[in-house]
Amino acid sequence: MVYRIDFDGQVDEHAVVDALTNSARQQGATVLPDPVRAGRYRIDGLEPWDIVVDVQDWGTFLSAPTRPDANPAIQVQRLYQLASELEKSGIHGRDRELGVSICAVTDLSAPAEEFAKQIQQSRSPAPDLMAPADTERVPWPTNWDGYEPFAPIGGQTWWADLSKEDAVRRCEDIASRTDERMAALAALTRVNGFELGSAPKDIENLSQWLIYSVEDAGLNTYRPGWESVVDDIAIFLGHILIDRIPHLHWTVNIKGTRRTTPHFQETVLGGFKNPRPGRADGKFDIFGAVRGVAGAAITLNELRPSDEVKFAAITEITDEPAHVSQ
Repeated sequence: MVYRIDFDGQVDEHAVVDALTNSARQQGATVLPDPVRAGRYRIDGLEPWDIVVDVQDWGTFLSAPTRPDANPAIQVQRLYQLASELEKSGIHGRDRELGVSICAVTDLSAPAEEFAKQIQQSRSPAPDLMAPADTERVPWPTNWDGYEPFAPIGGQTWWADLSKEDAVRRCEDIASRTDERMAALAALTRVNGFELGSAPKDIENLSQWLIYSVEDAGLNTYRPGWESVVDDIAIFLGHILIDRIPHLHWTVNIKGTRRTTPHFQETVLGGFKNPRPGRADGKFDIFGAVRGVAGAAITLNELRPSDEVKFAAITEITDEPAHVSQ
């Protein structure tokens, strides 16, 4: 998780960096370009600052990871000091976490309390069973311009907790709105710098974008918008498989219980004729597969997305009989 201040509109990247460099230097820190991400800079001093600046053609962003060892008061003071320098240049900032202009914040105790709250939200409620959120990670900012989130039947109620009627309606709704959701996802990826497509390079771009951009709001939850994006990606990848293997289809199993029925009340891809690991019942949980990639990106589980099933592996699934060695 990160605490972030957002600045809308196009800016002169060099002017932004110069203003931040002058402010950081006065506090004994330096601004250095990120060696990998264009438009990203890191601010650090003799002691860790852990502040990241992203300058894009649609906005500028100051982010500070809510690390468990961070001092909320100090980090918020640094963020607001840097933001104030940009305000002097006519670039107006908004505290994303509080939802207010930074000019409206006259007492830093409120943002410091919110920073401390995020530290607590990133902790695991069951350390022996579940990994905490990755507090080192600073996601790439996402341009949400024009994106209309997907609203599934039953809202964000988990599949197994739906009524049987709503589970069926959710599946039918997903199947009937595939074109609509793919168009929404395509528009979103376009404003974020790449085209949505089914070619291997396009699939890799989509996979990398999710891995580096998906943002959590505490353990096992997403910030607004990302729940929908994850679902849209699953719908898109499902469409690719159905297009390539025509006997596949969206389906849902409402018989039995969550204890006796695999993927109980979940919308999955059905119709596989040749059992394989992960789809022994002829069904594949593509929503779960996409969530697995997103989950590996945002948690400290020692299993990074490079080790998870990638989107390329999903789109290359076949329904051929497994080869048996003689």
